[in-house]
Amino acid sequence: MGVIVGLLAGAGVLLIWLSVTSPYRPSRSHETRLRRLLIDAGFAKVSPALFIAMCSILALVAAATVIATTTGLVVALYAAIGIGLAPVVWMRSRARRSREAISGVWPEVIESLIAGIRSGLPLSEAVAALAHSGPPAARAGFEEFASTLHVTGRMDDALDALKERFADPVADRVAEALRVAKDVGGHDIGTMLRALVVTLRNEQRTRGELLARQSWTVNGARLAAAAPWFVLLMLCTRPENARAFDSAAGGAILALGAVLTIVAHQAMTMIGRLPTEARSLL
Repeated sequence: MGVIVGLLAGAGVLLIWLSVTSPYRPSRSHETRLRRLLIDAGFAKVSPALFIAMCSILALVAAATVIATTTGLVVALYAAIGIGLAPVVWMRSRARRSREAISGVWPEVIESLIAGIRSGLPLSEAVAALAHSGPPAARAGFEEFASTLHVTGRMDDALDALKERFADPVADRVAEALRVAKDVGGHDIGTMLRALVVTLRNEQRTRGELLARQSWTVNGARLAAAAPWFVLLMLCTRPENARAFDSAAGGAILALGAVLTIVAHQAMTMIGRLPTEARSLL
């Protein structure tokens, strides 16, 4: 057990040293996947470093609590990993719900935009007005548009900010249509947007039926994956049960169970995932 703890401590020190000494290489989109996750989940003001620090603190608290309660080191290690990753799982679930909510209100957003254009507002003001008059789920993205437009005075930069904020294929299509309308004065922008609304509503109707049919299966699979670990947690409330996993065989059983749970959950997610439209107008 001492060898395992020593290896984990050494790996942690190595990762910290590499994070400090390695040069920063920004990605092509100038944001990490974690940053994208935080934005989609509605925590754009939270930095990835702060989020990682919070997860690390939760993991340490969970490990200390389990050790103090059960004196089982291996169980404490797995509890720390599980609690440390729990915020990431919650963030992914929240981000997925947020993306689904935004995708569901795009027809309403486009209809509000059409109404603004019909009322005689300039194109940039009609889009910026959606920060106040648009659906609540999408207002943050249009606030980003209005803020960038106010700072730079260039609609092209504001449309780029809008696309980056939503990271959605529908937002890309709307933004590029508005860019074309701004550059060449598209008189058919209203007709094109109304046709897009009809297409989106048909897609949402079909997708909603599929999601309703698969939701009970997915939730049942998640419950089946989590149930053994809840049983293990209840058993480990007795110190002698927790110490039984401190042996090499006990650690191997927990490791095998964790691997099988992760593989089964990922397989279920991949099989049940509905196809999504890829972004092509980056």
